[in-house]
Amino acid sequence: MIRTQVRLAVEKELPVTRRKSVRWFPASRGTRQSLAIYVVLRDVLKLAGSKREARKILLAGKVSVDGKPCKDEFYPISLMSVIEIPDLKKGYRVDFTGGRLLPAETGHPEFKTYKIVKKHAVKGGKFVLTFHDGRNMLADNSYKVGNSVVMGLKDGKVVVQLPLDANAICTITAGKHIGKRVRLAKVLSVGRKKECEVKPLDGGESFIILMAYLMPIDPKYL
Repeated sequence: MIRTQVRLAVEKELPVTRRKSVRWFPASRGTRQSLAIYVVLRDVLKLAGSKREARKILLAGKVSVDGKPCKDEFYPISLMSVIEIPDLKKGYRVDFTGGRLLPAETGHPEFKTYKIVKKHAVKGGKFVLTFHDGRNMLADNSYKVGNSVVMGLKDGKVVVQLPLDANAICTITAGKHIGKRVRLAKVLSVGRKKECEVKPLDGGESFIILMAYLMPIDPKYL
C-alpha cells in the first residue's frame, strides 16, 4: 500500500507548500517533523526537477545521508540530518531556519547531534538509547534522557555527551520560539513538565519554556 498525505495536513515546520487538493508522499518512517529525501532534493535544494529525477540521483549513489549512501527515495530527513553530495563537494545539515526545517551548508558533515528521548534497560546491564530521529544505540548507564550526544558518522562512536543543565547552549525544537538558539539560565520546576528560564544568544529578553523543547548543541560540531 502506497502511503500518501494531503499537503494541507503537513506539519508547518516542513518546507512544503500546504495545498488542500494535492497529495504527496511523506517519509517512510521517522518523526512527524521529517521529509522524504526526494522532497528535499526536488523542492528544497532544487537538484531535481521531478520525483523521478530525484530517484535516479539516489539510485546512482550520488547522495549520502548521515554518512551512508542513500538510495531510498522515502528515507526520512529530520532535525540535524546530514546530507552529502560528493559530486558537488557539498554537505548540508538540516536545522530550523525561520521556524522551518531547512538544509544549510555545513563545514562539519562528519558529525551529527542526537537528542536522547528514551532510555530502557536490557539484559547484561546495558541500556538502549532512543534518539530524536528514531535511531537506537546500546550504551551504558552514563547517558541521561534530555541530553544530546555528538556522534562521528564515519565510526559511529560518541564524541561527547552534552548535558541539559545550566549554561547549556540549546536549540528550541517546538513551540512559538522554535529554531531559536538559547542558553539555559536556570531550572524552575521539576516533575513531568519541567520548566526553565532561557536567554537568547542574540541578546533578546529571557523567557520561560518547557525543558522538553530544548536540544543541547555544541556549535563547533554544527
